[in-house]
Amino acid sequence: MFASESSGVLVIYNYSVIIYTDLGYSGSIPLLLSAAYVSCAAIGNYFCSLMIDRVGRVRLLCIGLAGCLVCLCFEATIVAQYAGTDDVAGLRAGVFFLFFYISFYGTCIDATTYVYCSEIFPTHIRPIGMGFSGAILFLTTIPYLEAAPTAFAIIGWKYYLVFIVITAIMVPLIYCYFPEGLSLEEINEVFGDDVAVHLAHFSDEKVKRDVAVGINNNSSTPSSQKTESEGPSAVHIQ
Repeated sequence: MFASESSGVLVIYNYSVIIYTDLGYSGSIPLLLSAAYVSCAAIGNYFCSLMIDRVGRVRLLCIGLAGCLVCLCFEATIVAQYAGTDDVAGLRAGVFFLFFYISFYGTCIDATTYVYCSEIFPTHIRPIGMGFSGAILFLTTIPYLEAAPTAFAIIGWKYYLVFIVITAIMVPLIYCYFPEGLSLEEINEVFGDDVAVHLAHFSDEKVKRDVAVGINNNSSTPSSQKTESEGPSAVHIQ
């Protein structure tokens, strides 16, 4: 939760109108861009639901945070160079990297954060663990949001450096020290149950299983059973 909020996602969203205004947009365009920004996040969450069991929780978090880090670096550079100017290409690049940023966040981080936090706690303390995770989320968000208006007014693009530095630290920490989560079916395997399908290799396993089922069905059907089903006479089979 701390890592996801320290990527600056809510600061960028809540003050997106100010950011777009600084990039030279006016009128209703900043509001329309903000609406499109949220729509990209929603679409990204859908794709996250399709990938999370195949790619893995930790890998998705690392990919998402690394992508957000790169986008923040470019965004800070563009705001520093082109904010307040008439360079159309530079200002459009600033908007592009904001949307590129939310694409990484929505696709790799947003839903994954909640799934991962719910999985790493044992069942008997999961409600407490999720409550603690939610508290960390809000305790992290409040200082960033409260400081944002003053920071944007006084130090401008340098406020992005806070999120850049923290995200750069969190990526290797998550990669090296966070254990990978499992799907519900794979968790059962840990306790000795058979797993029919590993979701990470769903396509290959499904093909093999379908082929095996077809072979077994063909080989286990005796000719006498076929005769019985075709004719009215009854055949007793030992």
